Amino acid sequence: MQNSCNPYFYYVFRKFLYFNGEHNTFKASAIGLRQWHDMAEKFGIGSRLGVDLPSELKGNLPTPEYYDKAYRGALRWKFSNVYSLSIGEGELLISPLKLVNLAATIANRGWFITPHYVKGFGKAGAGLPAEYRERHETGIDYKYYLPVIDGMRGAVAQGTVTPLANIEGIDLCGKTGTSQNSKYGHKYDHSIFIGFAPMNNPKIAVAVFVENAGWGGKAAASVAALVAERYLKRKTEALKLDAQVKASNYLPPAQFLPGAKKPVAPKKDTTQKAPVTKPLMTATRSNPIVVPAVSGN
Repeated sequence: MQNSCNPYFYYVFRKFLYFNGEHNTFKASAIGLRQWHDMAEKFGIGSRLGVDLPSELKGNLPTPEYYDKAYRGALRWKFSNVYSLSIGEGELLISPLKLVNLAATIANRGWFITPHYVKGFGKAGAGLPAEYRERHETGIDYKYYLPVIDGMRGAVAQGTVTPLANIEGIDLCGKTGTSQNSKYGHKYDHSIFIGFAPMNNPKIAVAVFVENAGWGGKAAASVAALVAERYLKRKTEALKLDAQVKASNYLPPAQFLPGAKKPVAPKKDTTQKAPVTKPLMTATRSNPIVVPAVSGN
């Protein structure tokens, strides 16, 4: 977690899929993916959270039936076909809102309250319906969140996050990510960071996406750290980080912008004749060399 090691996540996901007593890898993958899906669903992934907007989408949390359809039949896929799910890629579709809700769930050590735009009527907490206070439990014991939180704190303190984002006094915990940009190329990948602060007694969860900004530990983590600091301290003290973020420019190259004209190659001048090149000395015929024969008695 601290070093964002993709092979580790692959290995854990593979072990989860196959650790069910079934020796047939295709059957084991289907059983394991069903269990994984049902557990991940409890974090609000793959369904509508129920926020105060009618346009919320469910996203996609793949099921065994999803892959049966994609591969045109049951038992035609296994871990090697779905391993990208372990790092949040592949067929998984998730919104920034669900990611920040995931960060809040980890911060709470196993539960979340549906995000809403209304805190109360007249004052915070006043006149809210009961469902606005309902806790959604993940069913995973408190103790299993602790090493995850340690890893998230390590990512900010001495891991994949830029050192400036480890702002003193907020104990930010987080996970970096990078979303591939197939349109402009890997140089312009999208920067992602989710996290919460402080580590203990958390008050705020954040999710930041910065388009075309590359590595998640730089652009997105920096913005998240400044947001968390501002919320917790009500002021910005990390002035160097603040200046660095404000001076950054993550617009795509001009040639990728809508309406940009492609560079035109200069036309060839057909009025001038090509110069006649003189042959090199090595191209001329050499004079024969006569070597006298020497004989002796």
